[in-house]
Amino acid sequence: MTYRELVVESVSLARALRALLLDAGDAGDAVTAVFVENRRELLPSLVANLLLGVPVTMLNPLSNTGELVRAWTSTKPCLVLCSWSTLPAVQEAAQSLPFLRHAVVFPRGTPEGDQGDAPEVGEDHSSLRVEAYTELLRSNSPEKALDDPMYGVREVLRPVQSSTHTAYLLQCGRGGRIARLTHRNLQYTVQLLHSSMLSGCRREPDAAGYGWTADDVLLLGAPLSHAFGLGICLGALALGLKVVIMQYFREQLFLSAVQTHQPSPVLVVNAEWCDRQVSQLVLVPRQAELLAHSPLLEDAAVVAGGGGRGRVLRGLRGVVCAAAPLPRALHRDLTRRLDAPCRQAYGLTQASCSLLVAPRGAPPDTQGRVVPGAEAKVVDAVLRAPLGPLQVGELYLRAPSIMAGYVDHARAQDDDNDQDEEGWLRTGDLAYYDRNECVFVVDRLKDVTMYTRGHFKEFDVEHD
Repeated sequence: MTYRELVVESVSLARALRALLLDAGDAGDAVTAVFVENRRELLPSLVANLLLGVPVTMLNPLSNTGELVRAWTSTKPCLVLCSWSTLPAVQEAAQSLPFLRHAVVFPRGTPEGDQGDAPEVGEDHSSLRVEAYTELLRSNSPEKALDDPMYGVREVLRPVQSSTHTAYLLQCGRGGRIARLTHRNLQYTVQLLHSSMLSGCRREPDAAGYGWTADDVLLLGAPLSHAFGLGICLGALALGLKVVIMQYFREQLFLSAVQTHQPSPVLVVNAEWCDRQVSQLVLVPRQAELLAHSPLLEDAAVVAGGGGRGRVLRGLRGVVCAAAPLPRALHRDLTRRLDAPCRQAYGLTQASCSLLVAPRGAPPDTQGRVVPGAEAKVVDAVLRAPLGPLQVGELYLRAPSIMAGYVDHARAQDDDNDQDEEGWLRTGDLAYYDRNECVFVVDRLKDVTMYTRGHFKEFDVEHD
C-alpha cells in the first residue's frame, strides 16, 4: 500500500463510517471499536477515524467475549471493525451491548485465524448489522479523490480540540482500566519520532531517541492494539517512513520479511517479497526471546555464510525492544544472533509512547534516557521524596504524551491516584538512574512490600 492509496482508502472509509455512525445515533459522541489482528485494512481504519475525530478503542484480538463486554461497557462503541475470525466473539458480546449497532468486517484473508464460517454480510444478528468493508469502500469512493486525495480529506476532516478530544481508548495492563489518550498525546509522539529522525540523520551517538532516518525500513512486530506498536506505527506513517507490519509473528515469516519486502512504502507482510531489506526491527520481549533461541535463524546464517560465518540479516542496522524490561542475558543473546545493536525503550499505555530510549552504546540492561520534552524522577516509594543517582525508588514521568485520565474515573479512584497535582505519572515501577542519567527498571512496586527504611519482596518474606 502506498501513501496515496492509504489516503484514498481512508477517505472512502471515513465517508462510510460517518453515515453508519449517524445511523447509530449522535456521531459527535460516537466511539468506534477495533478488534482485529494486524492487517492491511487496519491502517486506513485508524486514519479514517482520526479524520472524523471519532475516538477508537482497541483490544487484543485474542480477548474473549467476557473481556469484550467488560471493556466495551465502559467505552460504549456503536460500531466495531473486525475480521472474520473475530466476528463471532463480537456477535456474542453484542447480545449484552445494545449500543453496539454495526460490525464492519474486513475481507476474508489467508492468514492463520482468519478461517472458518461466518454469517452472511448484510444480515442482522440481534441488534448488530454486519457490513462488508470492501462494499463500503466501493460505494463511498469520491471520484475527485482519485485525482486529488486532499479533496477527500477536506471533505471528511472534523476539527477537534487536540488537548481535550479523545483519540484512543486503550486498555492498560494494570487492572484492565481504560486510558483516555488525546490528539495532543499523538502529536507529541509524532514530534518525538521527528526529533529522533533528525538526531539519526546527524548521527548523534548520545541522543535519546530511536535514531531512524528517512532511508530506514521498519519491521514492526508489536501488535497495533498495544500502545507501543500503535504509537510507533502512526508516528512513522505521519513522517512518511517505510513500515512493514507483521500480521502474525512467526520465525520463518520474520526471516523472509527482514531480508526482502515489497517496494510499497506501507504494507502488511504476508507472503510476497522483493529486494529491499529491512534495516530496523521493533519488537517486544517475547518476540526477542523467540529470535534469540530460534534454530531457524542459526540455520539461515550457516546457509548464507558457509560454516556460520555469514550474516543473513545484512541490511539490519538496529533493534528496539520495549513493553517490558529485557534481561541482560537475553539482550546479549539477541545481539549476538542478529549481529546488530539492540536497545531498549520504556513507556506505559498511560504515557502513549516510550519516554525512555537507550542511546547507542548504552549499558545493555538500561531502559534508556529521557526523550526530548519529557521529564523523569525517582522518588522514595513511601516518603515521596526525590532520590539521587543509584538510589532505588518509584519512577515518575511527566510529558505532553501523558493520558488525560481513565474512562471509568470512579473506579480509578479506588486505587492510589496515578497522577499528582503537578502532572507526574506514577509508573508503579522501581528504578534507579546512574550518573549518565540512564534509567534502570529493577522491579514492580506492587510486587514489593514497602516499609519506611526500604523494601523487600513478599516472596522473600513468605520464604524467610
